[in-house]
Amino acid sequence: MNEETKPIESFEDANWKIFIEDCKARVNKDNTEKLYDNGTKNFIEKFKYEAEFLHNPEICHRPKYLLLGMEPSKPQEEEGAGEVSFFPLFLHYCAWKYLCGKEFHYYITDFAKGAMPVKNAKDKKEHIRIADESRNIRFPEWLQLVEREWKLLGKPEIILIGKYVYDWRDKINNKLKIKKSLSNCDIRKGNFIYHYTTNRTAQLKKEYDYIKEKMSINLDKYKFEEKELRDFLDILKKHLNGKCAVKPEYYEKLIEDLLKKAHWKDKVFPLYCYDFEQLKSRELIPHI
Repeated sequence: MNEETKPIESFEDANWKIFIEDCKARVNKDNTEKLYDNGTKNFIEKFKYEAEFLHNPEICHRPKYLLLGMEPSKPQEEEGAGEVSFFPLFLHYCAWKYLCGKEFHYYITDFAKGAMPVKNAKDKKEHIRIADESRNIRFPEWLQLVEREWKLLGKPEIILIGKYVYDWRDKINNKLKIKKSLSNCDIRKGNFIYHYTTNRTAQLKKEYDYIKEKMSINLDKYKFEEKELRDFLDILKKHLNGKCAVKPEYYEKLIEDLLKKAHWKDKVFPLYCYDFEQLKSRELIPHI
């Protein structure tokens, strides 16, 4: 293993800081390289939007699990988030409690690090089309950086967030030169969790109903408790120890988002609790 890919000892490690700067440079290239319409347009020219690099909360520098999503969304209504891609609070909570046994042995990141909301899309179908088109162009350029991040974090087990990333599992495996050692990156159906986005609301509800009713799994035991989430938030803030560049009021925003989005609280939260228990026990998630 060369010096560049040696596991870091902390997030203050020079190699981690170099990696972050290289990610910022790649986001800039995502914006400016003429990758679209037969090499005639860059991302800004085609989609009328400029990607921005967002930091991830530095949860654990040597995690047991690496949760890998697609790409960050630029916070627009979430005041206080600044340049941080925080992810929903229930994702942190479920990883902490049901996957890691109430330890911070996880790290959450994205495949591509530039915030790419396609706010100019006319409707959901148009949104998905633009997102898929841009990802198909950009994601191959990020594979090398995904590999570096995985090695810098000590080669943790990867858990994929989203069907789109799951469909990239063979490319990820080939780049990392591994097959069966990452149980959540092999070709078996079931080793990923659906993305929490509102675009997946219908699918998440169907999966919830299927697991609860058709498989007779007791999902009611994972009942959402506001106090428990607030207690966890205090634990998370203490763990981050002021090293996450969000305003104090943003943490309350994370709670408010959970409370006002019924599908998150009533369907996605218990579904994720169950999913992470399955992943911890190395059982397949019964996707429909």
